[in-house]
Amino acid sequence: MNPCSIPRRGPVPGADPAPGVHGAPPCRGVPGSIPGTPRHHHHRTKGFDMSHLPPATVRGRRARQAAIGRSADALPSADVMRRNLLDTLAGASPDAEHEGAAWYLAAHSIAADMATRHGLTVAQAAGVLAALSPQCGWAENIRLADAACAAGAASGHTVDACRKADAILAGADPFDVLGGRKVRSFYANILRPTVAGPVTVDRHAVDMLCGRRGAVEDRVLERVGAYARCAAVIRGVARELGMRPHEVQAIAWVAWRQLHDVAYRYDLTGL
Repeated sequence: MNPCSIPRRGPVPGADPAPGVHGAPPCRGVPGSIPGTPRHHHHRTKGFDMSHLPPATVRGRRARQAAIGRSADALPSADVMRRNLLDTLAGASPDAEHEGAAWYLAAHSIAADMATRHGLTVAQAAGVLAALSPQCGWAENIRLADAACAAGAASGHTVDACRKADAILAGADPFDVLGGRKVRSFYANILRPTVAGPVTVDRHAVDMLCGRRGAVEDRVLERVGAYARCAAVIRGVARELGMRPHEVQAIAWVAWRQLHDVAYRYDLTGL
């Protein structure tokens, strides 16, 4: 995710151009620059001009920027997160270990089954699962994805999620459609469960790494660098244990939710 706005770069209002270049146009490719001046002398406005936007949009963007502007330093240190992850893995039951290690293999099998039954590719089915995953439990995620694959169009989710699922069903590459590191990582892990790939970091993973429930209520994942730091901890532990990162994430995810009695199991009898 890259929700941070980029400040406009341009000359200071009312400032005279540099001597000897009166009337000269800005340098091509560097908006507002003055020919002959170093790049670090360029002036920037204080922020993105939102005066032309509707008030509700301005309020939403400012609230989001305020939350994102808080540093990822609000996260525990990498050592603390590593210890929390190792403690969770050490406390995992045999059932949690088995289920977590096979979680993405099972998800891939679900996508493959959908693809076979509905005349799609596995990539399409996995992409639809990922597109409809935000803010959705796994059982409901499967139900919505299966219905979308059967009908050729998604429903029952947000307009944006359904639009992305529909684009994938129409033949678009999921990597070109899906947005957000969590969703794109989730798709890659489902599609290629036997390959060490990106790390899916969701709200439960953040809670586990922070060692407390409710960490996501503080919008931790939206803070600059937070996702990368969480993923790096999981990758590091995976290297220590000789496992794939998504396997470590899935085992810890299952164990954490079992520990805190959070529903997560899925039932395929309705498919």
